[in-house]
Amino acid sequence: MNELIEGRDMAGQRDVYPVPTDGCDVCAALVEQRRLASVAGDSIGVKVANREIVSHPHGFTTFAEDEPGYVPVTIGDNVMNLHKGRNAKPLCDVEVPPYSTKEQHSVTEWPHRHVTCPACLALPG
Repeated sequence: MNELIEGRDMAGQRDVYPVPTDGCDVCAALVEQRRLASVAGDSIGVKVANREIVSHPHGFTTFAEDEPGYVPVTIGDNVMNLHKGRNAKPLCDVEVPPYSTKEQHSVTEWPHRHVTCPACLALPG
């Protein structure tokens, strides 16, 4: 989850901004986009960059074998059905489609969303 930092908007009023994730190239580019929008007086551009910083995925959460927990994940292009996932795999028996390139991921984490898969909701934990 992204933290918030306090700053000032273009009118000098107090505002809060999402903190980018360290080491994330997408976050770094969005912070620069946000800065340029702010300098240009583009408040909508600042808001769009902030929303993107908060909402884009940051790789996968890893769990040790004996560690409890899960993170909500989607499979393939179905972004409406969220499953319980551990180490980039759903906990239910849903089929995960293969992808041919490293840039394409069939499992995407959504830590701020709620699990909706009935099979996953029936699982303990």
